[in-house]
Amino acid sequence: MESSLGAYCMKEAIRQRQNGYVVPTSVDSYDFHHWEQEARRRCGLIGSQGNQSAFLRKIDCDANLLVDEVAKCGRTGASRNVPHSFGTEHELTAFLSSLEVLLRVFFLDSSNEALLVTLQKFRENFTDLQKKKVIGLEYGKYPEIYVLYELFSLRKLLLNWKGMTPENQKVITRTAMSYMAYVRSPEYAILGDLLGMAEKNLSSVAVNTIKMVKCLDQACGSTPYAFPHICQFVLSSVCPRHSCPSGTLTLKGSATQKGETTGVDTAATADVANPMATEPSHTRKRARNADDVTKGETSTETDDQVAAEKRQQCVSKYHSRYSAARRFASKGCRFCGLCHMMEILFNGCSLVCNSAHGPTEWKISSNLKRYPEVCTLALRRFKAMQRGVVLKPCEDIPLS
Repeated sequence: MESSLGAYCMKEAIRQRQNGYVVPTSVDSYDFHHWEQEARRRCGLIGSQGNQSAFLRKIDCDANLLVDEVAKCGRTGASRNVPHSFGTEHELTAFLSSLEVLLRVFFLDSSNEALLVTLQKFRENFTDLQKKKVIGLEYGKYPEIYVLYELFSLRKLLLNWKGMTPENQKVITRTAMSYMAYVRSPEYAILGDLLGMAEKNLSSVAVNTIKMVKCLDQACGSTPYAFPHICQFVLSSVCPRHSCPSGTLTLKGSATQKGETTGVDTAATADVANPMATEPSHTRKRARNADDVTKGETSTETDDQVAAEKRQQCVSKYHSRYSAARRFASKGCRFCGLCHMMEILFNGCSLVCNSAHGPTEWKISSNLKRYPEVCTLALRRFKAMQRGVVLKPCEDIPLS
């Protein structure tokens, strides 16, 4: 029992650190004691299928109590809101990942009224983060969550379409059309066609409301993950039959900057960029980051200890095995170069940052040569991706 507990604690500690959480060590005796106690309880519950089912029922019960409490606050007007400001990066990440999971669960079960009330209470915090430029239609600013929440708001407007003036209907339709340029998928194409018809004939929305809402739910389901390792774990538990997103982000730095500062109307005419396209090497001009994916050479530590502590940790689940401790997340990205490449190839990540983390044959061969089987699989998936194949997440990559 103790050996299995030790193995479970080790894996759980690695997983939590990869997700950005602070795991107490034995030096912090009080906190570590409580952490180990909870780990022992979970390890015992997961030991058998019957206990695992009981454990999942307990989680589901706790979640329902939380949702009911938030819903009650919404009905009574009690001031129990999510904190309006976030003191640490971990708090912000926890808030945004929770928001993404709730949005995705809602689009899978839109009849859940308590969940609807819960999400509406996030609006104040969402708007505050938008004003502070923390979240927006830019690389590294969680554009996936931004689009999801705006489409969540659009869904409510569509259901109340008949009660709006024609002027407001035009503005809503034009704004909604602009979001169709930020994600490329068959579901977004269908929704875009319906919105295009609505732009020409506003009365068509009232006739096709149910169809448009259904298409919107499907489009949201195809929106790429902002937190893939968290969303996949939760959604596979809540809704095992759900399919992973098939969409791809099509952001472009200059267009998104303009769209965020002057309104989304200008974003409707933004060019749709190929997320895997890179500039030719002789025209690309940018500063080299120490944590970029290297071309075979060994990078050296140039930052002093104080600067290193201030840099953001890479949150990829592949980091502990395939990358190095000296590598941090690149500026404007949640991953280091090597891990971002692996997230693209193996985990369905479609986030495109400004640090040229996209995979190439040379980068794959140079950086994964110590892992021949993983390297071979990565090259095979990269060639499939070049042929236009949408890669499904691969769960067979060793993590320890």
